Amino acid sequence: MILGALATAAMGLWPGSAMAASVFVTLVGALVGLGASGGIALIALVYPSNMCSTGAGWAMGMGRLGQGLMPGGFALLLNGHWDVQMIFLMLGILPLLGAIAAIYVVRKGAVEARGAGLRAHALR
Repeated sequence: MILGALATAAMGLWPGSAMAASVFVTLVGALVGLGASGGIALIALVYPSNMCSTGAGWAMGMGRLGQGLMPGGFALLLNGHWDVQMIFLMLGILPLLGAIAAIYVVRKGAVEARGAGLRAHALR
């Protein structure tokens, strides 16, 4: 996701180059898409097992909502005379926030697992 954030931010650096756009769109699709798919696996760490499908559904639904709204949002920013480089730099923040959230969930889960292991060992 972090590499996807960098690729997203870099998309605005060469706004007139079809080749650069093709490369960065491919990188964003692969890196952010794979990162988001991996994020679904983290749902098992966050939600109890009887709620995993609900958590996955909401996460995927919010992603689809963003995919649907973003073209209009991009058009509004362009209509508001925002610089293309600034728009892509701002868009790069979103996968970066996703990466930070995933790192937090993984670390929190590891700390809780270690704590549970210590408690289980103390009970023996």
